[in-house]
Amino acid sequence: MTVADLAARGYDLAGQVLAAPPPDNPFYPPGLDVPGYVPNKWTTIEILPIFFGFLLAYMGSTWWLARRAKPSFRNAPCGEQAMFLWFTTCGGIHCFFEGYVVIRHATVAGSQSIFAQLWKEYALSDSRYVISDPFMLCIEGFTAAVYGPLCYLTAIAIVMGYGKPAGSSGLRYILQTMISTAHLYGVILYYGTVASEILIHGVSYCRPEFLYVWVYFIGFNAPWVAIPTYALYQSISEVSRIFREHDDVVHGIQKQKTAKDAKTE
Repeated sequence: MTVADLAARGYDLAGQVLAAPPPDNPFYPPGLDVPGYVPNKWTTIEILPIFFGFLLAYMGSTWWLARRAKPSFRNAPCGEQAMFLWFTTCGGIHCFFEGYVVIRHATVAGSQSIFAQLWKEYALSDSRYVISDPFMLCIEGFTAAVYGPLCYLTAIAIVMGYGKPAGSSGLRYILQTMISTAHLYGVILYYGTVASEILIHGVSYCRPEFLYVWVYFIGFNAPWVAIPTYALYQSISEVSRIFREHDDVVHGIQKQKTAKDAKTE
């Protein structure tokens, strides 16, 4: 072995370690150690269409199942069908995609499965997903175990409650409020921990390129801010309307009873 080879491996002429060679991976912060890392065999241009293709196929399947389970749901307003697709999509992402990284977190960096390659691609915007970060494992584990089933229950409530009298779909809005609040809380925690690492410790887990900052980190997570906010507004509006209608009915009954009592007297 030549002197150059020894130097490249971090040894001097006496065979003593000079310094550990820099980790051979693209993740941030620079020098991050990712044990067992193997580069993806698919490029970004190849793997993103695969992800969105799977997502569209999944959404189409759940939409078809909903129409089979309740044929009248095909006549539901576009907003209701879109809300159903949102919650089924969230349920799938939480249970299967995020559940995968929780179960396989120790091997994601070296795996070439479709989900592992997708996670390694996303990890360019948040490397905590390939280093078994305890916070990420806790929040993603809770998301997969609790948020996912709640999303599916909400989607079922949307379909089964369609066309029923006002007030009979109250469970749907309770579930929708719960999971939408949970989504907003999760995003606050996610962005908050990243911001605190940057502001307090000066450490960023995201590569600085536009794709990773604005498309992956900001863009891919933005729907979990915008749509839950709208869903909360919808739930509050509908529950308020149901209570107003209930109060109007009670008030009308009381007026009729008062008028009847007055005539009797």
